[in-house]
Amino acid sequence: MTELAGTVQMIVCTVAITPFVWEVCDRRAARARFDSPALSRGASEHRVHADLVTFLTAVARSVRSGGSAAQAIISAPATCVQVSRMQQLVTTGVTVAAAATDEHPHVRVLRACMNGDSLSATALDRAVADERFRVQAQHDISVATAQAGRSARILTVLPFVFLLLLAATSSSVRIHLLTPLVGGAVGLGVILNVAGRGWMRAMVARAVLPSPDLEFGSRVASTIALHLCAGGSAADGFGSLATVDPRCAEVSTMLRDGHMLSVALQPLEEVAPGVVRTILDAHRDGLPLNDAMMRLADDLRAASVAHIQSAIARVPVRCTTPLVLCTLPSFLLIGIAPLALAALAGLSTPTL
Repeated sequence: MTELAGTVQMIVCTVAITPFVWEVCDRRAARARFDSPALSRGASEHRVHADLVTFLTAVARSVRSGGSAAQAIISAPATCVQVSRMQQLVTTGVTVAAAATDEHPHVRVLRACMNGDSLSATALDRAVADERFRVQAQHDISVATAQAGRSARILTVLPFVFLLLLAATSSSVRIHLLTPLVGGAVGLGVILNVAGRGWMRAMVARAVLPSPDLEFGSRVASTIALHLCAGGSAADGFGSLATVDPRCAEVSTMLRDGHMLSVALQPLEEVAPGVVRTILDAHRDGLPLNDAMMRLADDLRAASVAHIQSAIARVPVRCTTPLVLCTLPSFLLIGIAPLALAALAGLSTPTL
């Protein structure tokens, strides 16, 4: 009867770890069921940027071939609901400027490449290059985090696999699985296993988070560079960002009210000092702002990616702590303790 109960517990353990084994074997199921919010958000952003490259490339190709802005937008693939809605409005006779009012990234980037109702092929090419860089950077980051994530999953599964092998091959282990001592050891091992897994997942999730200042500065510089390529001004760039960031809205309002440039840019001095310095230097020296802002955008974007890659490179070293404090003890408690305790319980003292 006791052996039957041990067999039942072995079956229960098998069913319990099936999701973990499935996660190790099937990456798609793992992403759908177990990925952390930060990694899932990263995958969603990767799809958005990849679709944006497709949309902008089609629009730029049509503009370079002599098509109007309306024709280019209508002929481009509808990569999202917002783009489809914009295409419907343009088809009904609404002007391109009036149709491109949504704040979806596809529409917002397209609006930055517009000057009035016309689209700039130069600005579109620049936007395509920016988005391709982001897609490639996100791909490189996902590859870099895959090893750490897979290692964490395998180390989580191994203690349970070892326990099942012991239970399947040793009747003494099956008999003693329900004893308080062995059951308590396995239960404590499961708690440590879950804690270690969550700890390592949190480390990976934090590693892929970009630096807020670098990300914000890169976004502002890229948007201003697109407006300048399209024939607009830096004030137009701040105006297009007014709906997504209150600091840019404040700068746009002060520029529109006629404040001095150094005063109007004060809200960005702490969060985007490179942007402020580049604009003021170009204004003081009378140099073209377009090239300087494009170089700054490239530098900030590269710095943001380097920041993430540096954090990812430190993940294996930082994971040593949860491995030593949680994963290794859980392996000993789940995989080794039942065998050792069963062996000790099997020892009997001979009677005289």
